[in-house]
Amino acid sequence: MLNKLNIDDFELYLFNPRNKTLAITAAFTEKQPILLDLLVIPDITLGEGLIGKAAKSLVAQSIEDLRLNSDVEQNKSYNLSAFIVPIVTDDKLIGVIYCASKMVAAFTLQLQKSLNTISSITAIKMEKIGQ
Repeated sequence: MLNKLNIDDFELYLFNPRNKTLAITAAFTEKQPILLDLLVIPDITLGEGLIGKAAKSLVAQSIEDLRLNSDVEQNKSYNLSAFIVPIVTDDKLIGVIYCASKMVAAFTLQLQKSLNTISSITAIKMEKIGQ
């Protein structure tokens, strides 16, 4: 399904308000062929890098060409575009959905709306279970 949408990486991060970091909790990605439990993936500090900045702003970010973005380490990314959606409820950050594609400008307005809807549904569900 993700391949049909031109999504090569789909990652879910949860926000820890105590230390103001985001930790990856799930991923469907070609670049991580082994289980996340076996990897040491550093947390992302709120406000740092693409994901941290989108999280801090509480606003979805569409990057049509990652090669033109100074926050991307080019030697570490084979993706060309990204869409980052903060998961927010009552103006409070819960987490972030990060999607990336090997195609430039892969995230159409319809796909962006769908990802925003997924973020909203996730926020509602997480709020109900108390995260």
